[in-house]
Formats: sequence, structure tokens, C-alpha cells
Amino acid sequence: MRVLFRLSEREEKGGAISLDEMEEYFKRQLPEENECYFNAKGEGKMRQLQKDDTIFFQYSGKLVAKAKYTGKFREYEKVNGNRYAHYGYKLYDIQWIESTPSIPKKLFSSPGAFIYPKDEDFEMLKKLSHQKLYPDDVDNKFPEGGRKKVFVNKYERKPEAREACVKLHGTICKVCGFDFEKVYGEIGKGFIHIHHIVPVSKMTAKYDVDPKTDLVPVCPNCHAMLHQKNGSEPYSIEEMKEIIEQNR
Repeated sequence: MRVLFRLSEREEKGGAISLDEMEEYFKRQLPEENECYFNAKGEGKMRQLQKDDTIFFQYSGKLVAKAKYTGKFREYEKVNGNRYAHYGYKLYDIQWIESTPSIPKKLFSSPGAFIYPKDEDFEMLKKLSHQKLYPDDVDNKFPEGGRKKVFVNKYERKPEAREACVKLHGTICKVCGFDFEKVYGEIGKGFIHIHHIVPVSKMTAKYDVDPKTDLVPVCPNCHAMLHQKNGSEPYSIEEMKEIIEQNR
């Protein structure tokens, strides 16, 4: 079994929790202070989980973390002699999802609520949780643009743009022809990077992406090489094909 859990977007005393604070919780506070016991209300549904089941964590519409359940549950523990704290479910293999990709609205729930994803939704969550971002990879809002300050500049993108690109162009690299499913089988099915022909850094906040002409599927190696060109403009697909041909 697997579950998608929506984290509360407000602290008890009010005020939104930032993604940096949430990251700190999953990376340090939960493992060190709480001994990996995750407090969750509505535990009736959580108790349906079995050892090694996967839990995905949603925060503010984004997939932010995932973990596995050890099968151990702690009811209550005394604090300061007479006050009780609810400790919940002991987790392991806790992973913060660096790219924090957006998830479809159909998987939204009220804070503290659980969703049991269907098979196809679970596969989608698994792929999102493994997704790594390149400077122009697609993963978030649509229209494209909306620069956001993190450690580097990220740009907001929408998953529908990626899906439309894959539907139009497939998942075989348009530069070298690499097919992940053919080489890796089931684990490679549907895997591909999406490259922006028009650099994301040059898009305005209201730029409407056309998946047919603006996006192209490429493998990670070719994606990295497309961005090796000096200056802000990447190599074109045809230029990269010529480079490969010249070096064979």
C-alpha cells in the first residue's frame, strides 16, 4: 500500500511554513529530535499501512518528501511529567525531493488528510520524486516563466506542457535516438528530459509554451551537451546532431 499525505501549511501559532523550514524538518528535525516518529492525525487510515509501504508528502501543492514506514507505531509519550505527546509512525529512508515538483490538483486533499493513489497516479508520483531539473526542464506552472529565487534561479513550469510534448514527440531522444524503455525495460518507460528550444531565461512571465514547436525530448547526456555552448543560447538540435556525426 502507499499513501499521499498533505502536510499542514500553517504553524499552530499562525504563519505559513516556508519550504526551507519544511526541508529542515525532514532532513534534521524529524530524524534527530523525533527519532523518525512522524505525528499524523486521522491515524485510522495510516494504520492500514504495512511495513515498508511508501508515504509521499505533499506541501502547498508540491511533492516535497517521501519515506517508508517501519511498521512501528508509538501511541503517546509523557512530556514534562504529565503532558502527553502523540508520536505516530516511525519512518525510514526519508528523502527530501530537491526539485519539489507540482502534483495534479486531483491529488490535492485538505491539510492532514490522506489519499491512496491509484496505480497510474502512484507511478506518476514515483517518476516525479526521481525527477532532476536542468536549467530548462519542465516540472511546474504554465504559462512558463515566473522566476523564483532559491540557491539559483528556478522558473515555474507546468506538467501538462511536458505531457503534451511527450504525446506529440514521444520519449526517444531527438538528438541521438536513445530509447530508455528499449535499453532499461520497465524502469525506463516514459523517462526522458524535456528541452526548451527557446531558453527559459528569455521567457516573460506570460510566455505561452507551444509543446509542438518549443519543446523537444532529449536524453540527459544530450540535454547537458545542448547547454555547453558559450553564451545564453543553447546548441540547436541539428547542431548537436552534426557534432555527434563529426566525432564518430
